[in-house]
Amino acid sequence: CLIDKNKNFRRLYNKHCQLKSKVKEANQGYLSIDDFDLEILKKEGFTINALSIDGGMTANTKFCQMLADILSLTIILPDNKESTAVGAASIALLGAGIKQDIESLTQIKDQAMIFSPKLALNQEEYDQWKNLTDLLNKNY
Repeated sequence: CLIDKNKNFRRLYNKHCQLKSKVKEANQGYLSIDDFDLEILKKEGFTINALSIDGGMTANTKFCQMLADILSLTIILPDNKESTAVGAASIALLGAGIKQDIESLTQIKDQAMIFSPKLALNQEEYDQWKNLTDLLNKNY
């Protein structure tokens, strides 16, 4: 089994499982991704310069711009709105030995739209947004 033989693949697989679990919890309203989670990513050595999103939320360009403004990050919408499947296939390429390392996976990209932060939100506006999202997460 590749997981037993390849330490890097095992590490990548385990990180994927942890991320999948967090995303599932966030989608179900059990967990909100917040500044604490972003700090953990930074401590792990991940630098976040942009965020790529896919799925239904990409149809709302106002939401995408608001997200860029709130997070102060560039938001990238892929040409393929269901790029999560492309990501899963990319991991499979690595696991099958077709791609040799994680860095080679970053070459598989497509960008349809890019939203750059335009407005600096003040703390009061951010707190209002956070309270609303917390309320939605609790009730839905």
